[in-house]
This record gives sequence, C-alpha cells and structure tokens, in this order.
Amino acid sequence: MLNIEKDDPREAPESGDKKPQPVKK
Repeated sequence: MLNIEKDDPREAPESGDKKPQPVKK
C-alpha cells in the first residue's frame, strides 16, 4: 500500500492518479 513504485494508477496519490506512467513518490 505504501510501496507505490510500480505502475499502480489506483494507488497513485497525485503524481499520476490518471497517468499511464508509474508514480515515483
């Protein structure tokens, strides 16, 4: 849940909630 380092658009906080790219937070 806290490990958002992969392509997870549903776990994306705001850096990529609707982006096809992985969130780097």
